[in-house]
Amino acid sequence: MKQKLTDTLRGLWKELIRKDKIAHRISPFVALLLSLVAAGLVVTATGANALEAYTALFKGALGSVSSIKQTIRYTIPIFLLGLSFSVCSRGGFFAIGQEGQMYAAALLLVCVQCYLPHLPQPLMMILMVICGIVAAVVCALIPAITKHYFGVNEAMVFVMLNYISLLLVEYLFLHSPLRNPDSASYPKSIAVAPTISTVALYIGVIAILILFILLIKKSIPGYRLRMVGQNTAYAKASGLPVTQTILFSAVLGGGLAGLASISEVLGVYHVVYNNFASALGFKGVTVALLGMHNPLGMLFASLLLGALQGGSVMLSTTTDVSPEIVSVVEGFIMFFSSVNLAVMIGRITDSRKRRKYHKEERAAQ
Repeated sequence: MKQKLTDTLRGLWKELIRKDKIAHRISPFVALLLSLVAAGLVVTATGANALEAYTALFKGALGSVSSIKQTIRYTIPIFLLGLSFSVCSRGGFFAIGQEGQMYAAALLLVCVQCYLPHLPQPLMMILMVICGIVAAVVCALIPAITKHYFGVNEAMVFVMLNYISLLLVEYLFLHSPLRNPDSASYPKSIAVAPTISTVALYIGVIAILILFILLIKKSIPGYRLRMVGQNTAYAKASGLPVTQTILFSAVLGGGLAGLASISEVLGVYHVVYNNFASALGFKGVTVALLGMHNPLGMLFASLLLGALQGGSVMLSTTTDVSPEIVSVVEGFIMFFSSVNLAVMIGRITDSRKRRKYHKEERAAQ
């Protein structure tokens, strides 16, 4: 019995310290470290102090209670968009249209406020949430349908829809009843009355995280998502409903993007600007890559990007470093996160094994 237990523990330890397992676990941390080093070199090249810049970022993000609240405020939409991209990726669907979905959702929120202003506040909020989610889902379904039935590349459709949504918002907020009368030349909507409290936002995000984990790990639709995303041909041959699974991932991803827009409009701004969702979609992609599509990993990655965004205010006021360095860091994070150390090590190991085999074969001849 003792020997059997010893052998079991030894096997678990060997599995734990396998090179590919270790590389898989440390890959996000290596990506973050390389990103900070690379951005630090950029700051140094401009003649500024990289250590001073990072210190200001840290203080601006976590230096006070208000700073922490601001960091969490930036974290929420980024996290929801990370989940949106992740669930679509799990279904084999490369979704980079979260920004367009956010604009579409925000546009519907403003339409409800404009054309149904006399509704009771609770009813108006419920209607806004439903309309916002539906608008984002429709924008997510269009590329899914065109990809599956017509073979159109979904990334191209998403990019076009992003521009269409943004330009439509700009036009309507300048030349329609949705326009804010106090903003004659800048695209800005009328004020949106319903308000979601900060506590409600926190509770909602925690609930979404729990439901997402249960869906992916403990449900039949989550299993289908994983199978279709890993090998569509095998999933189809196994009898899994590939079409329905892809459309389901698009619906779920669009719904999460719609919720991100709702949290921004009803929880923070209460108006819609033409660029309120600018670059948020790519932050979501970065979060999914850095968190390796793990829900908790994406939560911590979102906190990191939220901290960078929140700390950029103090960076610009206390140092000579431009706040755009935050975008540089995020760009490096996306770049290095796309490199999987486990895959690299596996390929290097396989290459060495092949060279060793060929060498031994030649020596034997």
